[in-house]
Amino acid sequence: MKPLKVIEIIRRFEKHKVKYVIIGGVAAALHGSSELTRDFDVCIKFDEENWKRILDALAGTLPHYVMSLDHRPLDKSAAQLAKFRNMYLSTEIGRIEFFGEVTPLGTYDEVQLRAVQMQLEQTLCATPSMDDLITVKEFVGRPKDRLIATELRAIRDRLRSP
Repeated sequence: MKPLKVIEIIRRFEKHKVKYVIIGGVAAALHGSSELTRDFDVCIKFDEENWKRILDALAGTLPHYVMSLDHRPLDKSAAQLAKFRNMYLSTEIGRIEFFGEVTPLGTYDEVQLRAVQMQLEQTLCATPSMDDLITVKEFVGRPKDRLIATELRAIRDRLRSP
């Protein structure tokens, strides 16, 4: 697995105006979680125009399918990719998982509408609010996600107390 280069991914996405909201472990880290992650999860607008932007952003990173047995190179057009609901890619800048919706929050449009802006270096990034992220982690329910939800609740409660 290639090392995850979060800042480079974000810079590429910002440069190409990709429509995305950071979710998963990186979002949890932005909210203060100490849990490490090995992938970059994003909720995206699953349409042809956004996939054109993503393909441009990933140029030169050698994207490959994660879920195929042979891990073959990405060979679909933006129009073809827009028909999927999720896409899992391995690149030279890390594993990136694209989701068209986040259960139980909704589609990209719904997630983006509720998103908050977080500063990462000199870039503002959209991510679910801490409360929404806790809801997602509890819904997913894996042991790792339950631990992150517990940690985020503790951070939230500490931030809210006088």
